[in-house]
Amino acid sequence: MGSSAAFEFANSHNSKNTERALLKRIQVDFSKCLGCLQCQLACAGAHSKAGSAAGAVAMHEKPSVSMNVVAYGGMAFPLQCRQCEEARCMDVCTVKALTRDEKTGAIVVDKDVCFGCMMCAMVCPYGAITEGRNRSIAKCDLCYDKKYPACVASCPTGALSYKETNASAKDRQIKFAVDYIMGKCE
Repeated sequence: MGSSAAFEFANSHNSKNTERALLKRIQVDFSKCLGCLQCQLACAGAHSKAGSAAGAVAMHEKPSVSMNVVAYGGMAFPLQCRQCEEARCMDVCTVKALTRDEKTGAIVVDKDVCFGCMMCAMVCPYGAITEGRNRSIAKCDLCYDKKYPACVASCPTGALSYKETNASAKDRQIKFAVDYIMGKCE
């Protein structure tokens, strides 16, 4: 495919996606992450019955953590559900406990329906779904029932941000391919 053909293909593909609503997603700036686990603590607190980490401790509650900080080679990586457009986890859930919130686009688990078979965790390409409490799973839901994700609000360095995006993985792949063909990247 010549560079002009690649450019035309990318433009026609992207014009279809401009109709898609802008959705907010958690973005990570790895260079700013200290690995302090403040995001993980805030997440656990926000998803506790008490609604905060301090409240959960006071109530002797052990909430599920819906995101994790992975440390490797001197770097830290806050890992949470990427809210995939083509979500394999939703496809394999036999009881349809995973649904997409129409307002936020977040994939949400109905803990009253989920029985913890972990099929969703097995197909998650990011390892972002873990075993939760009470025979259910734990995964990031973007704090869809709140104004802002707790992990982002608690990050002391700004390594986590909550930004609008309409770029799907396919959009990013096509942009990279076109940029590569056009000599804009190595």
